[in-house]
Amino acid sequence: MRLILATLIVLAGIGVALAAPKLANQTIMTYSPGHGTQVEYYDKQGGTWLWYPGNKVVLPGRWKTERGNICFGYTQNSYNPVTGHSGAGWECQPLKIFESVVVERAAGDVFGLAKRAKPPFSLPKRRTSIEALSKRLK
Repeated sequence: MRLILATLIVLAGIGVALAAPKLANQTIMTYSPGHGTQVEYYDKQGGTWLWYPGNKVVLPGRWKTERGNICFGYTQNSYNPVTGHSGAGWECQPLKIFESVVVERAAGDVFGLAKRAKPPFSLPKRRTSIEALSKRLK
């Protein structure tokens, strides 16, 4: 019984470890009714840059995966209007829930978010696509 439990724990850890490469060096678009469309770039070192509907800045932060969760940490002055979480510190959710709101992903920092203080334009809350947003840059 202990061997089975130990094996399951190891396999659960492998699943989380395998999730991190799927996020690293990716631009990920999510959509949920509460937040609307969000675009975020995840680098390989755990840095993240969030383009959020209506924000006048690109919000720098951190990301990590642990024990089946994805966790985000943003600046002291940040506020999550859906969860009510404010300030620095980690906010985690099950990786499966996060993956359920991912609607699109692309390799690299498609919108140059890691190098921007301000977003290229105001992100609409409605559902859109990386392609549609890219066309607005041209």
